[in-house]
Amino acid sequence: MRRGATKFVLLRFMPGRAAGLRAAFGFRSDSFDATTIDRMLAQLAVLLDAIVARPNVRVSSLPLLPAGERDTLNRWS
Repeated sequence: MRRGATKFVLLRFMPGRAAGLRAAFGFRSDSFDATTIDRMLAQLAVLLDAIVARPNVRVSSLPLLPAGERDTLNRWS
């Protein structure tokens, strides 16, 4: 998917495969920049890793932030 090539503000595509998932995001460049999308993908990766590691835990109890962002948030609070 090319950046800015969607009529939707944010489009997520994640087809399942035998070897795992592949994710693609489309986004309107007047609403998001590539850095924001990269952060969202990193957060999704953290969540998916946690789901695989702890499949019986509620999603609301799983981590969403990568370690660096979590450390920054903890320093602020």
